[in-house]
Amino acid sequence: VPDNGPWNYNFMGVKHTVSMKYGVKLGTPREYYHEDHRPTHFLEFSNLEEGETAEGDREDTFT
Repeated sequence: VPDNGPWNYNFMGVKHTVSMKYGVKLGTPREYYHEDHRPTHFLEFSNLEEGETAEGDREDTFT
């Protein structure tokens, strides 16, 4: 597993390159949807709980 923790960068928008440096260690990988792999999702969830909802970018035509 990677020595820095998360191994699933699909939710983080990271672009991998051939020259990318990384370290590994012996261990059990975290599950695919572990919170360490999706920090922005959990920040958005905590903002929703605090009532800080994001403004919509479209006008509501049904109001």
